[in-house]
Amino acid sequence: MIDPWVRTAVTLHFAVMVALWAGACEAAKPNLVFIMADDLGSNDVGWSDPTVKSPEIDSLAKSGIILTTCYTWNWCAPSRGAMLSGRYPPVTGFQGAGVPSKAGQLLSVFPLEFPLLPSVLKQANYTTVMVGKYHLGFARQGDLPEERGFDRFLGYFTGGEDYYSHTASGAPGCNKAKDFWFAPAPGQGRPAANEDLYFSGRYSTEIFSTFAINEIERADASAPLFLYAAFQGVHFPLEVPKQYFERYGDQGADQGDCLWSAQANTTEGFPNGFVCGPNPTFPNLSPNRLDCNCNRLLVKAQVSALSEAVGNITTALQVHGRWESTVLVFMGDNGGPIDGAHDNAPLRGGKLNFFEGGIRPAAFVASPLLPKRSSQARYTGIIHETDWFATFIGLAGVDAPTTGLDGMDLWPTLTNLSRAYRTSVLIADNILRVGRWKIVIGGARANSVESSWKIGFLKGCTLGSGGGWGLPPTNNSNMCPSDIYTSGSSRAKLSCPNDENKTDYVVTSAVDLWLCSAPCTPTSPCLWDLEADPYERQEVASRNPVVTAQLLQQLVSLQRTFRNATTIQDNGQFCASLKNRTTKVGSFLGPWLT
Repeated sequence: MIDPWVRTAVTLHFAVMVALWAGACEAAKPNLVFIMADDLGSNDVGWSDPTVKSPEIDSLAKSGIILTTCYTWNWCAPSRGAMLSGRYPPVTGFQGAGVPSKAGQLLSVFPLEFPLLPSVLKQANYTTVMVGKYHLGFARQGDLPEERGFDRFLGYFTGGEDYYSHTASGAPGCNKAKDFWFAPAPGQGRPAANEDLYFSGRYSTEIFSTFAINEIERADASAPLFLYAAFQGVHFPLEVPKQYFERYGDQGADQGDCLWSAQANTTEGFPNGFVCGPNPTFPNLSPNRLDCNCNRLLVKAQVSALSEAVGNITTALQVHGRWESTVLVFMGDNGGPIDGAHDNAPLRGGKLNFFEGGIRPAAFVASPLLPKRSSQARYTGIIHETDWFATFIGLAGVDAPTTGLDGMDLWPTLTNLSRAYRTSVLIADNILRVGRWKIVIGGARANSVESSWKIGFLKGCTLGSGGGWGLPPTNNSNMCPSDIYTSGSSRAKLSCPNDENKTDYVVTSAVDLWLCSAPCTPTSPCLWDLEADPYERQEVASRNPVVTAQLLQQLVSLQRTFRNATTIQDNGQFCASLKNRTTKVGSFLGPWLT
């Protein structure tokens, strides 16, 4: 007969071993860090443009895998929704969430039925933290990041704001509201207004990196960590501390036309970019923002600040013993705007259009867990931001259903770059890439907040950097798709060689003549060969009818899975609700619908 004390000791020993084994399993789960830059062009980083001083992210990129063909959506909100859900925007119906401009308006929201990445990772005991730009909606309490799976959150809800004062840029009728929110736990979100959290007057890149570092320090060391740092940099406004601008003195910063004091100021007194001179190529378009090296230096300085922040985060991971088991992904949410300050070269186009420059931002993955054969490498295969959802839940060992996901687990390819991966990617509702080919059929679905522009029907539209939301008459600003070859001022009208009444800007370049052609439609698609013509200078559908027909069939099949936007009705209390969140430093945005 076994002595009861022995039986108890054996039982305790077994329990301890089970606990240690469970702890070891948790420790085996990698820390997952996703750093998203805002409006970062493919050539806005030092590993692509050596004149950009970003040593921290350059070192990480070069130690890991630079991803040259990592696709995103073409602007902020749907891009972030895609990454966090693992689904294409038209599959969830989410093409953006904002604030109402009038009472009773229907508001697009991210459907609650689609789980976000942090909520899935919670199943594997991850500590989940977010800092920075959310942009998935905040109308209802259930839309907030702390209710969608994040344990803690510090950041802002809308598309843009002042880097120092956190005054929101997208709050019509109450546009002096602050957009800064802190949630120490689910159900406890509140305006980040007290002195310890608000950091008024401090640069947001510094604020967000400090918060991320503090969260790394306070996190339970026995649990794996998911950190999503969605930095404001390098989004407009062109605000950056002077010390980073001064790093570019060898390129003309704080000299001549680029004197720091020569900048325009925001209404709150913060330096906010230079007034650019005329473009000598098109003097009739003066003033033209494309000829503005001084603002280019400001964006470079913003990248330098961002790089330093990323370096500080990785240092904190190292200090606290997490780095050796961390997978870090860094990427932009879309390409850089075509404003003369950002750079997507050599790719064509930029933010808000679907040329490659608007949907292939700078990106890399770095991790000590990558095998040596995958380090210091470039991967040129097709990747999509939805892939990170599947990749992260795979690394976490989450037994979650992957049915319905558009993303694919990328880790087997990252650990063996010769392994075949995806060959196709949906670029927009009406644009698909398969292998070397990219098909465009134009048109927007009914009831869709479709942000892809249609090719053709563009004569008489206004050239500029902000176009692409639609076509006349639905596009009130009447703007053409932004493009590095066809950008001008808001007063420049496009016309074509055969037009009877020509305007100041006549399309003559061979790479732009497609603007004068018939539209791309389901019955007459347009096609680009990205292998032979990576800069999209020649449309080739008529030369490849079989390929065009095959891709059209695939795209139409995909479109059958699309859904319309999920909407809720505004109650007209958006601005009035600010009174409930008024503090000594101002009124704050927050949920206003039940």
